[in-house]
Amino acid sequence: MEERFLERLKIKNFRSIKEIEIPFGRMNAFIGPNNAGKSNIMKALDLILGPTYPTARSFEENLFLLKNERRS
Repeated sequence: MEERFLERLKIKNFRSIKEIEIPFGRMNAFIGPNNAGKSNIMKALDLILGPTYPTARSFEENLFLLKNERRS
């Protein structure tokens, strides 16, 4: 199966962001001072991808390190 990921994000006139284009790699991090717009980038991603992306069905419980062992 071919691996797919987001290659870039372009945001224009969204909240505090006038215009920005962000190239993505396989792993990304947003680092910056308070009030720099990091959360607004995440809100834009949420707007496009949706609040449940990836969906809960995408993950099996055994993938989590601290899963609830008491659940049957």
